This record gives sequence, structure tokens and C-alpha cells, in this order.
Amino acid sequence: MRGSIEALVDRLKEEVYPLVKDRISEEEFEKEAKKLAIIILNYDELKRTLLQKFGLQAIRETQKKKISDIADGDRRLEVVGKILGVNEVITDRGKFYAGVIADDTGSIPFRAYLERFPYTAEDNVKIINAYAKAGPLGVILYITQNTIIEKYDKEVHVVEAGKKTIRELEDGMFGVELEALVLKVSKREKDIEKGPVLRGILCDGTGKIAFSSWSDFDISEGDIIKIVGARVRSYRGIPTLVLDPHTVIEKLDKEITCPRAETLYDIVSRGGGLDVNVQGLIVDVKQGSGIVKRCEVCGRILREGGMCPEHGRVKGTYDLRARVVIDDGTGALLAIIRREPLEEFLGETLDDLLAKARTDIEFGNGYNYLKEKLLGMYVIVKGDIVPGKTGLVFFVNSIRENTLDQMSEKIAMILEELS
Repeated sequence: MRGSIEALVDRLKEEVYPLVKDRISEEEFEKEAKKLAIIILNYDELKRTLLQKFGLQAIRETQKKKISDIADGDRRLEVVGKILGVNEVITDRGKFYAGVIADDTGSIPFRAYLERFPYTAEDNVKIINAYAKAGPLGVILYITQNTIIEKYDKEVHVVEAGKKTIRELEDGMFGVELEALVLKVSKREKDIEKGPVLRGILCDGTGKIAFSSWSDFDISEGDIIKIVGARVRSYRGIPTLVLDPHTVIEKLDKEITCPRAETLYDIVSRGGGLDVNVQGLIVDVKQGSGIVKRCEVCGRILREGGMCPEHGRVKGTYDLRARVVIDDGTGALLAIIRREPLEEFLGETLDDLLAKARTDIEFGNGYNYLKEKLLGMYVIVKGDIVPGKTGLVFFVNSIRENTLDQMSEKIAMILEELS
């Protein structure tokens, strides 16, 4: 009898204790196992009783899967992978851990609803009895109190398919890994009704991309960061990088140089871009430039008689804009220069132009005046190129004259092509 009890306890220490070693010492486990082994001689029942006693349900047969094969609704999963990063997330409902795990086939975000998560980036782990569920962020691996996590004693090789440059990002991508420079970032107090906590612009050697985050990461302008586990969503047809609680950010000690200027051909080829910087020649100033009136409700340009297409006859408010065509030698695009950058470029305000219109009947809405000031100017413009009703439109946020002597050759080239 004594021999059979000792055999049961030895087997339990070998097969069950590794599953609960983070919850109890080996000495305490052996003591509890001996007490129960005197009463329960059936090994399976004894194992189930011990697991329940230490907060684990008896685990039925698990299904071993590679990460790329995990699908919505999978249960009792057994997964081996490398932790790429993990964040502690505290909400009104409690605490959980969120991160990314990967193997040689892919990566997946995970959530661990545990009091303590003792694993960090680069740890190799085996996860037993997890489940997968799809949500707005895609399929997520869920780890609960009934999940067993243990160190894996072999090195897990991780696929590099998630590593991207900004130029390679496309709508719908998940598990993106990216190294970039933080060009701009704005923060505000967390309020789910007001949108993301962070917004900004990232760049690498291939381009720029806007990002937004619902989590408050400790990043500042000028930081070089590595991002793991991001996703890509389109806003007005332009890819935006979305960071969430599963995203892991690491600051890097390296240099990243952003492209100083891009060609219209490259930007148009990828469907547009945010915060782009282009050098080109203003080859046309279109009608509709000058002083305009907008609906004070929706901001649309008023038609003759002060008619808004949406709200009918309204009083309207004055505004200033220029509709120009910019050619950089690789392509041409309609650009809308808004009031603030146009005032700064002209050195005159809307009020100045309104005063001229009141004293000079030939001034009209200032179209000819703007045409004289803008046409043929070689400029550096910065802003967003996004889809409009009839194609891509360049909404200019800043404009300045390019006065460098070496630009004269390019201007001549563009003029020759136009002729």
C-alpha cells in the first residue's frame, strides 16, 4: 500500500507539479498529494482533484497548432512560441496582460487574464489550454486561469514576415513590425468618446505614415522606435498605422533618416499619402481661386445668390483659397492651398484682399491677383494627398518658395515638357 502511494506521488510530482509550480512549492505539493493519495487511489481522479485544488480544471486532450493555423473558435490549444513583447493593461474592469507571440509561421496578439505574467520579450514558452476568438483586432489568443504556461527549453525561430517598411504597408495588415522615427505626436487625456489617446506621424527611409493609438505609450517627437503587433487601417484611402494594447513599443539607439521630398509619381502610385513633402512648379491657377464664401454650417462653397447645396440660402462667411496645379517633373496634381498657408505665402491676409476688393472693382474676388502671384513659382509644399471626388487632391498645409539656384534647371525641364 505504502509503495503504491509513493509511486502515485512520484508520478504526480513528475506530471502535475510542473503545471502548478508557480502556485505552490514542491514541498507543499507533495504533502497535499500524499493526503489525497491515501483516499483516492485512481490516478486520473487524483490528478483531476489536485488540479482543481490548485485552481486548474482538468485539461482534456489539447490540439497542437502552429500560430498561422490558429482560427476563430479554436479551443484547448497547445502553442509553442516566442514572446515578442507584453504590456500590463489596467482598465476600469481590472487588469490583464496584452502582447504578441510568434513562431516560425507567423504572429498573433494575446491577452492573459492572470494575476501575474512572469514572462517577458524573447522568452520561449509553451501554452496549454488557451483559446482563440476573433474581434475587431482580428483573432486573439486568450490565456486564462485554466491555461498552463511554462518555459520552453528550445529556441523558437520567429518568422520575419511581419517586418515591413512604411512603403510596404497596406490596408488590413495585422501583426506589423516596423522601425521608425516619430516625426509628430500629440497626446490627450484618455476618453473613449473623443477618439485615440495618441496621434502622430512616423517615417522611415521609404516614406511617412500617420498613426493613432488608444493606449498611452511613452513616446516623444524624435524617438526612434520599434513597433511590434500593429495593424493597418485606411482613412480616406490612406493607410494609417493603428496601435492597441497588444502593440509592443521599444525605443532604439540608432538613426533613421526620413525622405526630405517625394515625387508625385511615387505618392500617386501608392494611392496618396499624409504629411508629404513635394517640390514642384505651379503650372496653372484654376478658376475658383481667390475670395470665396462658405456655408457657416457645413463649410461648403456657396453658389451664386448665397446658396448652399445642403442648407439653401445662408449668410455665409468669407474664406480664401487657391486651386493650382503643381508639376514636379514626374507628374502633375491639383492642389488646394488653404487660407492660413496662402496668407503666409502672400504676406497678406484675407482682410487685406477684402479691402482691395471694396476699393477696386476690377479686383473682383482676387483670382487674377493670385494668378499673377502664384503662376510659374517653384515651391516646396507640404500636406496630405487624399482621394477626392474626381481623383487624388493635394491639400496643402504649408507652402514656401524654393529659391535655390540649382532649381532653375528643373524648372526649365518642366516648362520644356509642358510646351
